[in-house]
Amino acid sequence: LRAGGKDKERALAVLDYALNKILKLLHPFMPFITEELSHRMGFVEEGKSIMFASWPEAGEVKFNSELISAIDGKFEMVRAGRYLRSSYSIADGKKLAFHIKAADAKTMEILKAEQESLKHLLNASEIELSMESFDSASKGAAPSQLGALGVISLPLAGLIDVEAECAKLEKQLKDIEKWLAGVRGRLANEKFVKSAPEQVVADARKNLEELEEKK
Repeated sequence: LRAGGKDKERALAVLDYALNKILKLLHPFMPFITEELSHRMGFVEEGKSIMFASWPEAGEVKFNSELISAIDGKFEMVRAGRYLRSSYSIADGKKLAFHIKAADAKTMEILKAEQESLKHLLNASEIELSMESFDSASKGAAPSQLGALGVISLPLAGLIDVEAECAKLEKQLKDIEKWLAGVRGRLANEKFVKSAPEQVVADARKNLEELEEKK
């Protein structure tokens, strides 16, 4: 829709088709509002009713499973990029630069075709598409996420204070190690394991697993 021209016309045609079918499917359950909408949206002529429209049938449209898979991969990439943003508490409104390493040459063509859409959905100032991994050795730290279409990285240069972030993580690590020592001590105490209620012991073991995973 944002692209305008033929792309917009095609998107509107698909949207009309889908909405028309949805209104027909909803009609038995929501008769009045679907009747009103179908007339207002021009799907049903004046003097006629959606009640008599033909029922949608499966198989009216042949779907391109390969294309659907590619679009699923695109949205997986968007979720990964948003996760990277939220992981470093970067405001949603701040435009970021991302790097995406395509899984292969075919995937690169898909990413190129969807590049503008990706920029919009990720609120990115730019997205560098490449067949190579992000060069963190020369360009600085860039946390990444792996998806079906490739690896998305968020260069942190100029975004956060890396030293301060490392110091914060070191402090968190020390706290976790302190809690781990406490839980391990309790579970190593035979008296606690034998006399404490079964659920309490089970909770302590679960807590130990969670803390080890966090560490």
